[in-house]
Amino acid sequence: MVRETTHKSIEALCISILKDELTSKQHIENSLVTCIINLIQSERDQEMDHRNYLKELVRMTIDLDLYKNNLEPAFLETTRAFYQEKSNEIVGRVVLAEYLRYAEDKIKEECARMQYYMHPSTAKPGLEVLQTVIVLDNAGELIGNGFRDLCDQERCTDLARMYRLYVNIGQ
Repeated sequence: MVRETTHKSIEALCISILKDELTSKQHIENSLVTCIINLIQSERDQEMDHRNYLKELVRMTIDLDLYKNNLEPAFLETTRAFYQEKSNEIVGRVVLAEYLRYAEDKIKEECARMQYYMHPSTAKPGLEVLQTVIVLDNAGELIGNGFRDLCDQERCTDLARMYRLYVNIGQ
């Protein structure tokens, strides 16, 4: 029992020292966040699977109290920028049914990513970013350029997909 208590206090001391070092040198803290964001980006681009590694890095930022004020805002902003760019590229090239499949797939992928290695507090703001950028920001153009076709062609699966994407926004 004494060993466990000693181990915990040594661990806490090491974390405290590392945190002091990181926060006293802002460029190191920024580099750590940038490194994690770059790994997330390469995973989004399907270059490499870094999930296990990212899970440990994110845990480290949580232990060092760098997550909420540093990593989470950077993650949400890069998520917004990434999906805004991708959605804008795709929206003009595909019909509504294809875009709805894209939106549903990307939201599922990103939610799985957040669930696997981000802190649970990121799930709601992360989903809100995705819904805004992927679904809401393109709603007028998409619905105006394909909703009627879905109805006329009785594309029930696609209409149901559209409903699922829109029904929970903001909840």
